[in-house]
Amino acid sequence: VVAATGAGIYRSRDRGETWELPTDGSDVSIEIVACGMSAESKLPFIFAATRDGRLIASDDAGMQWNALRMPFVGESVLSLACSSGDTGSRTLYVGTAGNGGHTVCLWYSDDGGSNWTCWLEERGNGTLPLVVAPDGLLFVGVGGRVLCRHSKAAQTHDWKAVSLVGEGGGIAAITALAVSPRYRTDGMVFAATSAGVYRSDNRGETFDRWSEGIAAQPMLALVATTAADSESNTSGVLVFAVGVNGAIWRRSGAP
Repeated sequence: VVAATGAGIYRSRDRGETWELPTDGSDVSIEIVACGMSAESKLPFIFAATRDGRLIASDDAGMQWNALRMPFVGESVLSLACSSGDTGSRTLYVGTAGNGGHTVCLWYSDDGGSNWTCWLEERGNGTLPLVVAPDGLLFVGVGGRVLCRHSKAAQTHDWKAVSLVGEGGGIAAITALAVSPRYRTDGMVFAATSAGVYRSDNRGETFDRWSEGIAAQPMLALVATTAADSESNTSGVLVFAVGVNGAIWRRSGAP
Protein backbone atom coordinates (compact mmCIF):
# COMPACT_ATOMS: atom_id res chain seq x y z
CA VAL A 1 0.00 0.00 0.00
CA VAL A 2 1.32 3.48 -0.81
CA ALA A 3 0.14 6.90 0.37
CA ALA A 4 0.77 10.30 -1.19
CA THR A 5 1.44 12.93 1.49
CA GLY A 6 2.89 16.39 1.85
CA ALA A 7 6.06 14.78 3.22
CA GLY A 8 6.48 12.18 0.46
CA ILE A 9 5.33 8.65 -0.37
CA TYR A 10 4.82 6.34 2.57
CA ARG A 11 4.85 2.56 1.98
CA SER A 12 3.37 -0.38 3.81
CA ARG A 13 4.44 -3.95 3.05
CA ASP A 14 2.08 -5.63 5.53
CA ARG A 15 -1.37 -4.50 4.35
CA GLY A 16 -1.26 -1.21 6.24
CA GLU A 17 -0.23 -2.56 9.66
CA THR A 18 3.02 -0.56 9.65
CA TRP A 19 4.37 2.21 7.44
CA GLU A 20 7.87 3.15 6.22
CA LEU A 21 9.17 6.69 5.88
CA PRO A 22 9.65 8.07 2.34
CA THR A 23 12.91 7.04 0.68
CA ASP A 24 15.31 9.42 -1.09
CA GLY A 25 13.67 10.77 -4.21
CA SER A 26 10.13 10.44 -2.90
CA ASP A 27 10.61 12.61 0.20
CA VAL A 28 8.93 15.64 -1.39
CA SER A 29 5.35 16.85 -1.39
CA ILE A 30 3.30 14.41 -3.50
CA GLU A 31 0.06 15.27 -5.28
CA ILE A 32 -0.99 11.92 -6.80
CA VAL A 33 0.38 8.37 -6.73
CA ALA A 34 -0.53 5.31 -8.83
CA CYS A 35 0.61 1.69 -8.73
CA GLY A 36 0.77 -1.11 -11.27
CA MET A 37 2.39 -4.48 -11.68
CA SER A 38 5.35 -4.71 -14.02
CA ALA A 39 5.28 -7.42 -16.68
CA GLU A 40 8.97 -8.16 -16.11
CA SER A 41 9.06 -8.00 -12.30
CA LYS A 42 7.09 -9.27 -9.33
CA LEU A 43 7.58 -5.91 -7.60
CA PRO A 44 4.95 -3.22 -8.11
CA PHE A 45 5.72 -0.17 -10.20
CA ILE A 46 4.97 3.19 -8.53
CA PHE A 47 4.33 6.36 -10.47
CA ALA A 48 3.75 9.78 -8.84
CA ALA A 49 3.30 13.49 -9.50
CA THR A 50 4.93 15.95 -7.12
CA ARG A 51 3.25 19.17 -6.11
CA ASP A 52 5.96 21.19 -7.83
CA GLY A 53 5.00 19.66 -11.18
CA ARG A 54 7.45 16.75 -11.65
CA LEU A 55 6.89 13.06 -12.40
CA ILE A 56 8.86 10.39 -10.53
CA ALA A 57 8.78 6.59 -10.81
CA SER A 58 10.13 3.51 -9.05
CA ASP A 59 10.67 0.06 -10.59
CA ASP A 60 11.34 -1.66 -7.25
CA ALA A 61 8.28 -0.91 -5.10
CA GLY A 62 9.54 2.48 -3.93
CA MET A 63 13.09 1.77 -2.82
CA GLN A 64 14.74 3.85 -5.57
CA TRP A 65 13.25 6.70 -7.61
CA ASN A 66 13.92 8.29 -10.98
CA ALA A 67 12.68 11.53 -12.52
CA LEU A 68 10.72 11.10 -15.75
CA ARG A 69 10.88 13.23 -18.88
CA MET A 70 7.91 15.60 -19.27
CA PRO A 71 6.87 17.42 -22.46
CA PHE A 72 4.02 19.09 -20.56
CA VAL A 73 6.05 21.33 -18.24
CA GLY A 74 3.90 24.11 -16.81
CA GLU A 75 0.65 22.17 -16.95
CA SER A 76 -1.11 20.89 -13.85
CA VAL A 77 -1.19 17.10 -13.43
CA LEU A 78 -4.78 15.98 -12.84
CA SER A 79 -4.57 12.19 -12.94
CA LEU A 80 -2.24 9.21 -13.39
CA ALA A 81 -2.73 5.62 -14.50
CA CYS A 82 -0.39 2.82 -15.50
CA SER A 83 -0.46 -0.70 -16.89
CA SER A 84 2.00 -3.26 -18.21
CA GLY A 85 2.43 -3.83 -21.92
CA ASP A 86 2.29 -7.28 -23.48
CA THR A 87 5.99 -7.16 -24.34
CA GLY A 88 7.13 -5.99 -20.92
CA SER A 89 7.15 -2.28 -21.81
CA ARG A 90 5.42 -0.12 -19.24
CA THR A 91 2.45 1.97 -20.34
CA LEU A 92 1.80 5.27 -18.55
CA TYR A 93 -1.01 7.81 -18.81
CA VAL A 94 -1.05 11.36 -17.48
CA GLY A 95 -3.99 13.77 -17.48
CA THR A 96 -3.03 17.45 -17.42
CA ALA A 97 -4.73 20.84 -17.47
CA GLY A 98 -3.46 23.90 -19.30
CA ASN A 99 -4.77 27.24 -20.50
CA GLY A 100 -5.86 28.21 -17.00
CA GLY A 101 -7.60 24.87 -16.52
CA HIS A 102 -9.82 25.29 -19.57
CA THR A 103 -8.02 22.65 -21.65
CA VAL A 104 -7.37 19.07 -20.57
CA CYS A 105 -4.86 16.76 -22.26
CA LEU A 106 -4.15 13.06 -22.03
CA TRP A 107 -0.53 12.00 -22.50
CA TYR A 108 0.56 8.44 -23.31
CA SER A 109 3.92 6.67 -23.02
CA ASP A 110 4.56 3.01 -23.89
CA ASP A 111 8.19 3.02 -22.73
CA GLY A 112 8.00 3.93 -19.05
CA GLY A 113 8.02 7.69 -19.58
CA SER A 114 10.98 8.15 -21.95
CA ASN A 115 8.73 9.39 -24.78
CA TRP A 116 5.24 10.84 -24.72
CA THR A 117 2.38 11.32 -27.20
CA CYS A 118 -0.59 13.62 -26.75
CA TRP A 119 -3.54 11.28 -27.22
CA LEU A 120 -6.35 13.69 -26.48
CA GLU A 121 -6.92 17.43 -26.12
CA GLU A 122 -10.34 18.75 -25.15
CA ARG A 123 -12.03 21.71 -23.55
CA GLY A 124 -12.40 20.81 -19.90
CA ASN A 125 -13.11 21.96 -16.37
CA GLY A 126 -9.91 20.85 -14.67
CA THR A 127 -10.75 17.16 -14.15
CA LEU A 128 -9.75 14.15 -16.23
CA PRO A 129 -10.44 10.87 -14.37
CA LEU A 130 -8.65 7.79 -15.77
CA VAL A 131 -8.81 4.05 -15.19
CA VAL A 132 -7.14 1.16 -17.00
CA ALA A 133 -8.98 -2.17 -17.23
CA PRO A 134 -7.16 -5.53 -17.09
CA ASP A 135 -7.74 -6.07 -20.82
CA GLY A 136 -5.82 -2.90 -21.68
CA LEU A 137 -8.84 -0.66 -22.29
CA LEU A 138 -8.38 2.89 -21.03
CA PHE A 139 -11.46 4.78 -19.81
CA VAL A 140 -11.34 8.59 -19.58
CA GLY A 141 -13.99 10.96 -18.24
CA VAL A 142 -14.29 14.20 -20.23
CA GLY A 143 -17.19 16.36 -19.10
CA GLY A 144 -20.24 14.16 -19.45
CA ARG A 145 -18.63 11.57 -21.74
CA VAL A 146 -16.77 8.34 -21.05
CA LEU A 147 -14.13 7.87 -23.74
CA CYS A 148 -12.57 4.46 -24.29
CA ARG A 149 -9.75 3.05 -26.40
CA HIS A 150 -7.13 0.32 -26.29
CA SER A 151 -3.46 1.14 -25.82
CA LYS A 152 -2.71 -0.59 -29.13
CA ALA A 153 -5.21 1.47 -31.17
CA ALA A 154 -3.49 2.65 -34.31
CA GLN A 155 -4.67 6.26 -34.44
CA THR A 156 -4.95 8.92 -31.75
CA HIS A 157 -8.58 9.53 -32.80
CA ASP A 158 -9.63 5.88 -32.30
CA TRP A 159 -11.92 6.64 -29.36
CA LYS A 160 -15.38 5.33 -28.52
CA ALA A 161 -17.54 7.80 -26.60
CA VAL A 162 -20.64 7.31 -24.44
CA SER A 163 -22.53 10.31 -23.04
CA LEU A 164 -23.99 10.13 -19.54
CA VAL A 165 -27.27 12.02 -19.31
CA GLY A 166 -28.61 13.19 -15.97
CA GLU A 167 -32.21 13.60 -14.88
CA GLY A 168 -34.06 16.05 -17.06
CA GLY A 169 -31.60 15.58 -19.90
CA GLY A 170 -28.74 17.54 -18.34
CA ILE A 171 -25.09 16.58 -18.50
CA ALA A 172 -23.79 14.27 -15.79
CA ALA A 173 -20.22 15.56 -15.36
CA ILE A 174 -17.85 12.67 -14.56
CA THR A 175 -15.70 13.00 -11.45
CA ALA A 176 -14.26 9.48 -11.04
CA LEU A 177 -14.07 6.10 -12.79
CA ALA A 178 -13.45 2.57 -11.53
CA VAL A 179 -13.51 -0.95 -12.93
CA SER A 180 -14.73 -4.06 -11.17
CA PRO A 181 -12.04 -6.30 -9.60
CA ARG A 182 -13.79 -9.06 -11.57
CA TYR A 183 -13.83 -7.05 -14.78
CA ARG A 184 -12.53 -9.93 -16.91
CA THR A 185 -15.72 -11.88 -16.19
CA ASP A 186 -18.35 -9.24 -15.36
CA GLY A 187 -17.19 -6.35 -17.61
CA MET A 188 -18.38 -3.74 -15.12
CA VAL A 189 -17.23 -0.10 -15.18
CA PHE A 190 -18.49 2.51 -12.69
CA ALA A 191 -18.66 6.31 -12.97
CA ALA A 192 -19.17 8.87 -10.23
CA THR A 193 -20.84 12.00 -11.62
CA SER A 194 -22.55 15.26 -10.69
CA ALA A 195 -25.82 13.34 -11.07
CA GLY A 196 -25.04 10.22 -9.02
CA VAL A 197 -23.44 6.91 -9.99
CA TYR A 198 -23.60 5.14 -13.36
CA ARG A 199 -22.67 1.56 -14.23
CA SER A 200 -21.77 -0.36 -17.38
CA ASP A 201 -21.91 -4.16 -17.47
CA ASN A 202 -20.60 -4.45 -21.04
CA ARG A 203 -17.09 -2.95 -20.82
CA GLY A 204 -18.19 0.62 -21.35
CA GLU A 205 -20.39 0.11 -24.41
CA THR A 206 -23.39 1.58 -22.55
CA PHE A 207 -23.97 3.08 -19.09
CA ASP A 208 -27.13 3.11 -16.97
CA ARG A 209 -28.05 5.19 -13.95
CA TRP A 210 -27.22 3.28 -10.79
CA SER A 211 -28.20 5.69 -8.04
CA GLU A 212 -31.21 4.00 -6.50
CA GLY A 213 -31.30 4.99 -2.83
CA ILE A 214 -29.09 8.07 -3.18
CA ALA A 215 -31.07 9.96 -5.84
CA ALA A 216 -29.10 12.10 -8.28
CA GLN A 217 -26.83 13.87 -5.83
CA PRO A 218 -23.26 14.75 -6.87
CA MET A 219 -20.53 12.20 -6.16
CA LEU A 220 -16.83 13.05 -5.82
CA ALA A 221 -15.10 9.67 -5.82
CA LEU A 222 -15.70 5.92 -5.92
CA VAL A 223 -13.87 2.62 -5.75
CA ALA A 224 -14.85 -0.97 -6.57
CA THR A 225 -13.46 -3.80 -4.46
CA THR A 226 -13.96 -7.47 -3.70
CA ALA A 227 -16.12 -8.63 -0.82
CA ALA A 228 -17.39 -11.76 0.85
CA ASP A 229 -20.37 -13.21 -1.04
CA SER A 230 -22.61 -12.68 1.99
CA GLU A 231 -21.89 -8.93 1.87
CA SER A 232 -22.26 -8.43 -1.84
CA ASN A 233 -25.36 -10.47 -2.66
CA THR A 234 -23.28 -13.19 -4.37
CA SER A 235 -21.57 -10.77 -6.79
CA GLY A 236 -18.26 -10.57 -4.93
CA VAL A 237 -18.06 -6.84 -5.75
CA LEU A 238 -18.76 -3.84 -3.54
CA VAL A 239 -18.75 -0.22 -4.72
CA PHE A 240 -18.10 2.69 -2.36
CA ALA A 241 -18.97 6.26 -3.38
CA VAL A 242 -18.33 9.59 -1.62
CA GLY A 243 -20.94 12.35 -1.86
CA VAL A 244 -20.27 16.09 -1.76
CA ASN A 245 -21.65 16.18 1.80
CA GLY A 246 -19.00 13.70 2.98
CA ALA A 247 -21.35 10.71 3.20
CA ILE A 248 -19.91 7.37 2.07
CA TRP A 249 -22.34 5.06 0.26
CA ARG A 250 -21.97 1.33 -0.33
CA ARG A 251 -23.72 -0.92 -2.81
CA SER A 252 -23.31 -4.39 -4.27
CA GLY A 253 -22.03 -4.49 -7.83
CA ALA A 254 -24.44 -7.31 -8.70
CA PRO A 255 -26.81 -6.70 -11.65
